Amino acid sequence: MRNMMAVVLVFFVLAGGISCATEKVVSMPDETTSAQRNPLQINGPAAPGTAEEKKFIKDYIESMRFMVYIDEKAKVSDSEEYLYRKAVAFANDYLAKKNIEVVLLDQIESLRRDHSTLMEDVQGENLSVVQWLAQKLNADVYIVIDLLVQNEKRGNQYYAQSNVSLTAFEASTGRLLASKSHNQIDKSVGSSEQIAKTNSVGICIQRIMGDLLTTTKTYMEKAIEDGIRYEMYITDTADAKTLLKFIGAIKDEKQKVTRIESVYRTDEEGKYYVYMFGNPDEFELFIYSIAETIPGLEGIKLVSQRGKSFTFSTGM
Repeated sequence: MRNMMAVVLVFFVLAGGISCATEKVVSMPDETTSAQRNPLQINGPAAPGTAEEKKFIKDYIESMRFMVYIDEKAKVSDSEEYLYRKAVAFANDYLAKKNIEVVLLDQIESLRRDHSTLMEDVQGENLSVVQWLAQKLNADVYIVIDLLVQNEKRGNQYYAQSNVSLTAFEASTGRLLASKSHNQIDKSVGSSEQIAKTNSVGICIQRIMGDLLTTTKTYMEKAIEDGIRYEMYITDTADAKTLLKFIGAIKDEKQKVTRIESVYRTDEEGKYYVYMFGNPDEFELFIYSIAETIPGLEGIKLVSQRGKSFTFSTGM
C-alpha cells in the first residue's frame, strides 16, 4: 500500500503596464518527521565526491521531472478553479520552454480521482496528498501554487492584482527547497474580469519561476551530495539475524552505497534509507544482487514502488 512529454502551451495578451514586487527566494528547512530527521546512521558520511559522482549529480539535476499542483491547503472556490488551473499551465509552460519534463494536470487529477488507496497510504506514511501524487507520478520535484487575486471594473475596463506564492519540495523526502511570493503593485488590464485575472497571475508566475528554479536546483544539488536517498521497506522480518546480515552486506558495498540509515524495525517490517548514486532501476537491481548472497533471502521480491520508495518482501 506504500504502497509526459506532452506540453500544454498557454498564451496570453497583456494590455497596459504591469509590474510585480518581488521578495527574496528563501531556502526552507527540512519538513520530514522526527524519525526521518534523526535516524540511526549505520554508515558515516560519504567521502568527497568522485568525478563520476559529480557527473551523476549534474546529470540528475538537469533531468529532474517537475510536478506543479495547487496547494492542498488553499481554499479554492468553484469560481476560482479555472484561475488555479491557468496558474499551473503557466508554470508548466515555463518549465517546458526550459526543456524540463513536467507532469500534466490531467495526469495528476486522473490519479487522484481513480486511486482508491490514496488516503490510506497518505495517512499511513505521514505524507501530504501532493507529495504522494508526486511520488506516484515519478516527479523529482513538486511545486505548489497558492494565490489571491483582487479585481475591479472602471468603465469598460477590468483590472486585477495578484499575490502569488510558489513553493518547491523534493518529492522523495518532502524537503522544502525554495519558496517565493510576488505581490503585484500595478494592476493588470483586460477586456473581461477573467482575462484581467488571468493576465495578472500569468505575468507574476513568469517573473517568479526563474528564481525559484535556480534556487531549487542549487539546494537539490546540495541535498543529494551523498547520493539519492531511497526509502526501503522490508516486510516479513521475523528472522533478525538474516536481516542484519542483509543490511550489513548493503553497508559493505561502499563502492555503490554512501550510507544506510535504520529508521525502525519490528518483527513484521523494517524501514531504511539507502543513499547511492544510481537511478531507481539500478537501486532495485542492487537490492536483488545483495539478497542473492544471503541464505534465506533468495526469494526476495518487490511488493510495491512509488517513486524512490520501495517495499520488498523477504519471502520468508
